[in-house]
Amino acid sequence: MHHFKKTLSKLITMRSGFTLVELMVTIVIVSITTGVLLFNFGDFNGSTLLNSQAYEVALDFRQAQVSGISVRGDGNVFNEEYGLHFDMADPDNYVFFRDNGAVSPPSYDVGVDMDIERVNLDTRYHIDRLCVNSANLDCSGGEEVSNLDITFGRPNFDANFYSSDTSNIQSIGVVMTPVSNAESVRVVSISAAGQIGVSNGGQAVNEDVDTGGYTGGYTGGYTGSYGGWFK
Repeated sequence: MHHFKKTLSKLITMRSGFTLVELMVTIVIVSITTGVLLFNFGDFNGSTLLNSQAYEVALDFRQAQVSGISVRGDGNVFNEEYGLHFDMADPDNYVFFRDNGAVSPPSYDVGVDMDIERVNLDTRYHIDRLCVNSANLDCSGGEEVSNLDITFGRPNFDANFYSSDTSNIQSIGVVMTPVSNAESVRVVSISAAGQIGVSNGGQAVNEDVDTGGYTGGYTGGYTGSYGGWFK
């Protein structure tokens, strides 16, 4: 009986810990799992940041749209148009401006129109290209241009487009990518009716960007103010 207890005690002692091989296998499995999770998290984080950058541009479009149809102006003039100016010569930023109405269609004139803000993109992203009249969410099938002005004015939400490269523009797309990876794409698009959307280059992320309840299609006499952006 004593011998049996001694043998059982040895067996329990032998089974109470990990062998070196078991420990090494466990470490390898944990390392592989951690590596996969970190790799996927990096992709997810990059995609989320790119989405955020695209939405910032889209919301600036909406800000210009709401400002354009709101009662804003200098003195007794309240028909200025607000818009965004893009130039592929400087793909890391764009200009939020107020048009002075000197030319038609409205377009950005350096030193003449009022620069409300020059918006710098996150240094990890840039504007890859500007396209017009594309029927596809990835901005393919349309015409690429080197510069683009998108403005909005009273009395409705319609968008006005201007590019020195072409005319008769019915829709536009601002294609954004990471500087280090042009395969990841977000497209901020606007139709002539003023609908603003964001897509991932093949699938709509949001067909109309909203800044407080507006979801497109309104053409009435909006007279509100927007968030006190312009003081």
